[in-house]
Parts: sequence; structure tokens; C-alpha cells
Amino acid sequence: MMWWKIATCEFKGIMEKRPKLLLSMFVIPFFYLLLFGNLFSENSIDHIPLVICDESQTQFSRELTQRFEDSDRFSVIAYVDSEEELEEYLYKKKTMVGIGIPKNFTRDVKSGVSAQVLIDMDGTNLMATNVAMIAAEEVLDGFSKQVAAKLLEKQSGVLPQVATHKISPVELKTRLLHNPTLDYQLFFLYGLLMTSFQMSLFIPNAISMLIEYKSGQYSKSKPFHVVLGKIVPFWLAGTCAYGLLLTIAVIVFQLPAQGNVVEVVLLGSGFVFAMTALSNFIISFFNNLLIFYRLAIASSVPLFILSGFTWPIKTMPFLVQEGARLLPFTYLADNLRSLMLSGEAPHLYRDIAILFAYGVVMLAFSVYRYKKIRFAKQVKVPV
Repeated sequence: MMWWKIATCEFKGIMEKRPKLLLSMFVIPFFYLLLFGNLFSENSIDHIPLVICDESQTQFSRELTQRFEDSDRFSVIAYVDSEEELEEYLYKKKTMVGIGIPKNFTRDVKSGVSAQVLIDMDGTNLMATNVAMIAAEEVLDGFSKQVAAKLLEKQSGVLPQVATHKISPVELKTRLLHNPTLDYQLFFLYGLLMTSFQMSLFIPNAISMLIEYKSGQYSKSKPFHVVLGKIVPFWLAGTCAYGLLLTIAVIVFQLPAQGNVVEVVLLGSGFVFAMTALSNFIISFFNNLLIFYRLAIASSVPLFILSGFTWPIKTMPFLVQEGARLLPFTYLADNLRSLMLSGEAPHLYRDIAILFAYGVVMLAFSVYRYKKIRFAKQVKVPV
């Protein structure tokens, strides 16, 4: 039987007897999309709990604390009288940030001595800590410039605008492309969606192939036609699920879609082909589907981290970099985000070619394993 006839039979058999295999490629990632899409719906980390210890208790120090109260990044939950109380809030996890203003704050500022403001942070949550640190520095920088300009006005009698220019002769203007608000939803959601999609791709084709190893339904057909006929239905269904999931992400969560549709589909099609061929090859080493399930679930997080989606591959140790290049997800994750957010991906066509070549190699390995297993059953020797 030729591969297209096997693919047709497989598709009909799946739709009649095991439709959940195809549905799982869409349903599982869809729930991930709903979960993480709503989780990151706020787009950024705001209202970080803040405790202030103002030992100065002057008009000057109150102007500074007011700036923290006015910041959207912070939510002042308490004022305390000593550093010990401030540290207690931090150690008991009642706050994430503490600001300490010393007694001599106003005197030091007015006398031209650099005044120190203590910022205590709970570093257990790196993401919130980074946001809080940047926001606190922005508040203090703005306050420092305002104070310096006022002091210069009094000492030199210059106009406020001139004083401001003298204090800050060089003004930094930042322009962030493609994600100007540093939106976490834009940064994470496509990658998390594809991580769940990868896991859901890995299992259905493996189940179908394992059934063939046990039943020998197509034992009279050539190995190449059997393996390709098993892969094609899941390749096509997976590509459709990929397109549908991205469409929902764009429409429901209003994620940007700047990339060319053909390029996005080619990238996804190459990834689905590589993953289905890989799962087809790996399942040939398993007789127990439960162990294969565990492997698929256990590998999802390492594959996400190694893909370079959150931590650049170039900064990883050399051996880890080389290992990451052996994984199909590496060639999908960052390319997809770049395409959807900016419309460009520098190495897109090279990586698409790698994915399809990867799939062809895994297909060849799968055919070899299928031949070996079928021959072993005929002569009744273990593989």
C-alpha cells in the first residue's frame, strides 16, 4: 500500500475511533493560551508592595515619599519608624520593597552633601525585583534633578528652565521597537503557547506508531510508506492547529501579527514535520506508553529554556549551545516571536530549511527502526 493510501486510512481511522488524538493537538495548547493569556493580561508588574521608613520627617522627605506614592509601579502599604521594622516587613514577606530615608536627609541635601536613600528589596522574585529597582531609580533620579535645579536657582538666580538644562545637559531618549511598553504578554505568550503545542504534538503520532508496532496492520507495505503514511495526517492536522491557535491568540488577546502569513505557516509546518518525525523515531525505543508520556512532559520545560526564548543561546555554555541546536523548538521559538512582533527574523529561511531537513533525517531513522523491529518480529529476536 502506498503512503498516501495509508495516510488516508489513518486519518479515517483516527476520526472514527480516536478523534481525541487530533483534538489534543489543539485543545491542550488552547487551554494554555487561555491560562497564560489571562495571567499576563496586566502586561506589566505594577503596584509592588512598598514600606517606607522616613526618619527625616521633613517637607523635603515627604516630597520624595509622595513621588513613590504617585508611581503606578508601587503601592505603599505602611509607614514605619525604624529600619528594624522595615526589615521585619521584608523578612516576613509582607512587602517586596522598603525605602529608608535617614534623619540627616534634608540637611545633607541642602548643604550640598550627597544624601543616601536606602532601598531594601526581596530578591526571591527576580522579575519583580528588576522592575522595582528600575522604577525606584527613576523616582530618585527625577527627584534628584528637581532638587538640584531648585538649589541652582537659589544660588545662581537662573531661570528654572536654564537650571534644569545645566543640571542635566544631556538628555537620554529611549525608543523601544516592537514592544515599547515592555509588555510581558508579548514577550512570553507565543513561547508558552508553542511549548504546550510542542508537547501535544509529540504524543499523538507516537501513539499511532506504537499501535502499528504492536498490531502490524501495514506489515505488507514498504517501511518508508508506512512511516510517512503515519506521519502525514498528524503533520497536516498539526499545521492546521498551529495556524488556528495563532489566529485565536491574535484575535482574542490582541497580540501583534506583523509577519508574512506564508513565512509564519512555513515555519510552523517545518516545526510540526520535525516534531512528528522525531516522536515517530523515539517511540520505536519504547514498549510502554506511560514512560513515553513522562519523557514528553519532563522534557517540556528544559526544551523551553534551551530554545533561547528567555535566555539567549549565545550566553549559554558551549556544550549547552550545541545541545540546543539539536532541538526543533530552538528553530521555532525566537523566530516566531520575531516574526509576529516585528515582521522580520534574520535567519528565518535557514532555520525553516533546518527544520525540514531535521524532519527528513528523523524520517529516515524512523524507517530504519521500523525495518529493524519488523524484521526482529519475523525472526523472533529482541531489538
